[in-house]
Amino acid sequence: MMWLPKTRRAATSTRNPKSFPGYRKGLGVVDFRPGTRSNAGVSPHARARRGLHGGRSAGAAPSLARRKWRWRAPLKLEANTVPVTRKELRVTGTSLRCLKILILLGLSLALTSHVCAQPLPATSLPWQPAVDLPITGVAITGWVASELLKPALTSGACRWCDRDGQGMDTLNAVDRQVRTTLRWQDTGLANTLSNVGGFAIVPAVTLGSLAWASQQDGQGGQWLEDALIVAQATAIAADVNQITKFSLARERPFVHVLAPDRKGLTDQPADNNLSFYSGHTSLVFSLAVSSGTVATLRGYRAAPWVWLAGLSLAASTGWLRMAADKHYFSDVMTGAVVGSALGWALPWAFHRPRDGGPSRIPVVTAWADASGGSVQLRWPW
Repeated sequence: MMWLPKTRRAATSTRNPKSFPGYRKGLGVVDFRPGTRSNAGVSPHARARRGLHGGRSAGAAPSLARRKWRWRAPLKLEANTVPVTRKELRVTGTSLRCLKILILLGLSLALTSHVCAQPLPATSLPWQPAVDLPITGVAITGWVASELLKPALTSGACRWCDRDGQGMDTLNAVDRQVRTTLRWQDTGLANTLSNVGGFAIVPAVTLGSLAWASQQDGQGGQWLEDALIVAQATAIAADVNQITKFSLARERPFVHVLAPDRKGLTDQPADNNLSFYSGHTSLVFSLAVSSGTVATLRGYRAAPWVWLAGLSLAASTGWLRMAADKHYFSDVMTGAVVGSALGWALPWAFHRPRDGGPSRIPVVTAWADASGGSVQLRWPW
C-alpha cells in the first residue's frame, strides 16, 4: 500500500511504488508524472527549492504539497472477475445517466400530464364481472402456484449463465459495471427493503392514491372497480414474468460470482437462476402504470399525483433490486418496460370508455367534395 495522488489512483492502485520514475529510497513516491526529471544529480539548492532536501522535512514544503493525497489500499477483485478498464468506467457512467433519465422521465410524465391534458368528467369504464373476475382469479392463482411449485419448475441449472464453454465470464460490460457501482455492502438489507416496498408499500400507495383521487371527484363508489382493473393488469403481468423467468433461467448476479461447488449452498437454490427479468420491478411498474391509466381514463383531477406517487416508488424498488445483487441492470430495465407496457395496454384495450359518455380516444373526421377534402384528428385530452 502507498500514497497515491487522487488524479492517478484508479490507474495505479495496485502497482509497485518502486516502479515509478520518481521513486527514491527514503522519499517514497515523490513525483511520477510522465516526463518528470529524476532527482539524481540535482543540486542541493534545487533540491531544497523542490522540497526534496532531507525528504519531507520541515524546512521546505514538497512541490506536490498542494495536491490532494489519499491513502488507498490495493484493489481486491472477486474470483472469476475481469479487472475494470477505463472504457468500462465510461460505460458505467453512461448507464447510470440512462437510469437517472428513466426516473426523471417517469416523474416528468406525471407532472406534465396536468399541463398537456385537462381532466374530463369522471366516467364509467367497461367492466364485466362474469368475465373479468374469473380472468383475474385465474391469473392470481397461476402466479401463486408458480411460486409454491418453484423447486419443481426449475431445473437446477442455468440456461443463461453468462459464461462460455471454458467457464470464462462473458457478462456484458454494462451489467457488470452497474452491478459493481450500485451493489450495497449489506445486500440483505437492500433485499428486505425491496420486498417490503414491492409487496406492501407500492400496492398500498398506488391503490390508496387511486382511492383518494376518486374521492376528490366525489366518485368514491368506483374505487373497488378501479382496484379490480389494476389487479387484473398486475396479475397478468406477473404471469408473463414467471413464464419468462422459468423459460430463460438466467443466473442471478450473486450466484454468478460464486465458485461452482458453492452455488448449490445458497439460501434458496431454486431461486438461483430466475434473474431475467425482475419480477419485483415488473410488478411495481404494472401497478403504478395501471393505476395511473385508470385514473386518467376516469378523468380524475388528481391523476397526475397517482402517476407521480406510483412511478417514484417503482423506480426506487428497481434500484433496490440491483443494490441487493438480485438482478442486473438489463433485468430491471426489461421489467420496467414490460410491466409498464402491460399496465397501460390491458386497461386501455379492454376498459377504456367506448359508446356514450366522455372519451379519451382520438377521433378522426374526414370530408371530401369536388373542390378537395381534409382529414382532422381530434385528441380529446
